[in-house]
Parts: sequence; C-alpha cells; structure tokens
Amino acid sequence: MDLKQASPNENIANTSQTQRIEALDIAKGIAIFLVVWMHCIQYIGNTSFNNNLYCFVYSFHMPFFLLISGYLFYKSLGKNIFVTAKKRALRLLLPNLLWGGYLAVILQSFSPSFVLTAFWFLYTLFVCNLLYLIVSRITKVWLSVIILSIAILLLPGLEFIKFSLPFFGIGLIMAKYDILQKLSKSKTFVIAIALASIICYLFVWDKSWYVYATPNPNLLHFEAGRWSAYGGRLLQGTLMSTAIITLLIVLTSQWDKSNSQTRFRRISRKLSDNSLGLYTMHLFILIIVSGFIEKIVITFIPSQLTISIISFIIALIMVAAFIPLLERMKRNRFLKYHC
Repeated sequence: MDLKQASPNENIANTSQTQRIEALDIAKGIAIFLVVWMHCIQYIGNTSFNNNLYCFVYSFHMPFFLLISGYLFYKSLGKNIFVTAKKRALRLLLPNLLWGGYLAVILQSFSPSFVLTAFWFLYTLFVCNLLYLIVSRITKVWLSVIILSIAILLLPGLEFIKFSLPFFGIGLIMAKYDILQKLSKSKTFVIAIALASIICYLFVWDKSWYVYATPNPNLLHFEAGRWSAYGGRLLQGTLMSTAIITLLIVLTSQWDKSNSQTRFRRISRKLSDNSLGLYTMHLFILIIVSGFIEKIVITFIPSQLTISIISFIIALIMVAAFIPLLERMKRNRFLKYHC
C-alpha cells in the first residue's frame, strides 16, 4: 500500500481554502439576514431611503450577495453547460416561478412579468449563471466579465441584470485569481479597504446613485448622471463587499487557531444553508401582510430608530421560525424545490 503524506505547504493551502470557504459561508449568512432586515424596514415601516441605516446597507448589500454568488459559482464554469444550466434552473428559476405564482394568485395579479419579477433576484442570478457559463467557454474569465458588462448596456430595460452582471463577474475574477485570500494576508490592507469603503460612503456616495433612483447607463445614449451612478455603485459595492469578506477570512483564521466554535459561526452557517428559502419565504410573507402592519407602524411608531429596532426583532423571529421549517421542507420530494 502506497500512502502519501501531505506536505506542509499542501496542509497550509488546504487550511487557507477551508478558512476562505467558511468566511464566504458566514458572509452569505450575514448577507441574507441583511436582506430580511432591510425588507422588514421597507415593508413594515413603509420607509426606505429616508432611513439612514437602510441607506447605508443598500449601498452594498446586493453587490455583496452577488459577489459571493459569483465567487462560489466559479467552480461550476468548467462543468457541462447543459447539466449545470438544468441544475441552476431547478435551483433558481423553479422557486422563482412557484413563489411568484402563489403570490400572483393571492394578490390576483396574473401578469407573467409579476410572476417573474416578484422575486427578481432569483431569475437575475440564473441569467448571470447562464451567461457566464456560456461566454467563459469562449474567452477568459476576466474578458467575459468585461464583454457581458458592456454588451448588456446596449439593450433597453433589464435594469437588475445590468446591475448584477458586473458584481457577479467580479466574484468570478476574485475566485479565479484567489484575490480575497491574497488581500487577507495583510491585516493592514484589510483595515485600509474597510476604511476606504467607509470614507467612500460618507464623502463620495450619493443617494441618487441607488439603482432604484438612477437607472443603469445605455451605451447608445450618453447621460453623465447615469454613468456616475453606475461607477459609484461599482466602487462602493466592491469596496464594502471586499472589506467584509477579507475581514471574515482573518477572523476565521483567528477562530481556528483558538479552536473556537462560536455561536455566531453556527448561526451564520445555518443562515447561509437556507439563504434561498429565507429570501423567498420572508418576502412572500412581508408582501402579503405589509398593508396591515404598515398602517399600525406608521400610526404608533413614527421614529426611524424605533422602526429599525422593531424590524430587527421581527427579522430575528422570522429567521428563527423559518429555518427549522425550511430544513423539513428540504426532505420532502415536492417542497424541496421551494427552498
């Protein structure tokens, strides 16, 4: 029997990869909780961009999720296109259509666009998966990011896809060249990125740059305002996402050295494992009940700080209630396609 012992360098590489994967897992858990919390503020408090916390989180939280998704999708680029596309359709498109269909029946809004866009992130993520899966076979990953991010700007509409393609692609590039791990080796650099992202938000970021306020630019019609908003979104989203993930890589490394299994790590992994189901289920509930709850909050709780705190508590309750339910649903042959 020929037994090979791993070299010290291989052990270090494997440890670094494990820390990076766990950091991304924790980051994904944080990202989905931010989504739930911000939606609670939006739907229950009937407030959004006049809430300072909401404004700050919305400057990066969707780019954060997209960058993580791109990073984790990188390993699928070399797999069979048709098999991977089928798996992603079952994973993303089917839940999108199922939950969108249920919502359409309850709200009696039967247009195909409503069914597809009620949970816009899922179909947008599927499109990103599919486009990069195809184009990366033709050219290099970094070039496919440039090509797709530019080409999509030639088309009318498709605002969320235009918004998502660059961030998803940045995640692919970071995975390809192991950028996050390289950056996290220097704690000074990690702190510098974090400070740069905060400075960018405080002194550069403008409220008009949110994609909901200023649409993406069109290459056929130059508008300076749209281009500045587009560039600002790319800068802030990439800086803050990189800062959070590299910080988490450093922290997981420290936790591993101290053999620490913190509750935060366990909860984050639970959130990450159930992120798709949490996204669809919480949004489904909030859209249905928001009309009633919104009136109560507006009448009795006018303070933005109070609304943020109450929304945080509601988000915690929703997450705690949904995770056990989702884990049971995954064991059912039909219900597993919902989560």
